[in-house]
Amino acid sequence: MKLEKWALLAEVISGVAILVTLVLLVFEVRVNTDVSRIAAYQAITRDFDEWRTLILTDPELLDMFAQLLEAGRWPDTSTDPEANARLVLLLDNQFSGSERAYIAYRGGIIGEQEWTRINRATCSEFAEIPDSLRELLLYRLTDDFVGYLQTECEL
Repeated sequence: MKLEKWALLAEVISGVAILVTLVLLVFEVRVNTDVSRIAAYQAITRDFDEWRTLILTDPELLDMFAQLLEAGRWPDTSTDPEANARLVLLLDNQFSGSERAYIAYRGGIIGEQEWTRINRATCSEFAEIPDSLRELLLYRLTDDFVGYLQTECEL
């Protein structure tokens, strides 16, 4: 075989090798993307689980939450600065988790079905917050998420 034929064969083989490498890289990127999405989803759901665990393990927070469930009656914390701070921070934790879920949804990390579930709960809870607490909460969230809450939760 002449040198030209060997060179041509080497080019064909290297072209096939490059194509196989690209196919493998695309496959690897897809797998890594799926793994990253699952990890992000697990982190978001873990945030909500930790928030619920906090309520269940703290008697004062559990009492506040129980009052909320009784016909939507918010506890009167106006005379107790510590209880008021606790309530504001409780709301901040909850809606920060919702905001992270919103960002993950917009980034394609969580799907439509999961976002619908989170959004339904978020809008329901947001609608129940008294105006005085809502203003304190909105101050702690991004403008993008605040706009979303105000338009999508129909307030």
